[in-house]
Amino acid sequence: MKIQLALDRLDLKKCHDILSETSDLIDIVEIGTSLIFEHGIKIISDFRKRYPALILLADTKIVDSGDFESRLFYNQGADIVTVLGLASDNTILAVKATAIAYRKKVMADMIGISKPIDRIKQLADLGIDYVCLHQGIDDQSGDKTFEKKLSAYTEVFDNVGSLKHIKFAIAGGLNPDKIEGIKHLSPEIGIVGSYITSKNEGWREAVESIKAVV
Repeated sequence: MKIQLALDRLDLKKCHDILSETSDLIDIVEIGTSLIFEHGIKIISDFRKRYPALILLADTKIVDSGDFESRLFYNQGADIVTVLGLASDNTILAVKATAIAYRKKVMADMIGISKPIDRIKQLADLGIDYVCLHQGIDDQSGDKTFEKKLSAYTEVFDNVGSLKHIKFAIAGGLNPDKIEGIKHLSPEIGIVGSYITSKNEGWREAVESIKAVV
């Protein structure tokens, strides 16, 4: 399982402090939607210059204007952009066509899709590279426990886990214990954010504890 470090809702100094300790241990660095909103599109090119060896994912959550918006971020140096699984097929096809032109990748974010299995089958037919099973930050509380999420993830993998070329990422409050819980599904990517980024120090040790179980 590859480790994607999600950097979001942080000041830039802390982002770079974390990466100075951990960039050799992670596979993908995610520049979160909130960082892009706060600092603008040029944040992608800044990260590309600072970390030329890292795979950069821009969490753009594209929902329309697929070619235009994805092109903006690929031109800035993003290797992967995200499109909402809720977007129209035409938008998703436009993002995918642009990715092919740039020799880049696309991840579909399943946030907000309550019955993802049928949509994932459609996304596979549309040529999506990665599907992210994702419970948003606003829904990671109350009675939505990890056990319920795990049950939903397992149902998806049981039904669509072997679809064509498509690869899966799992996000939403992951830590070492929860990664142990999803390992049997063999996702391509585990996306880890607050378990690492909420700390004021010890980020390398946090990443090492993730790597010890993947």
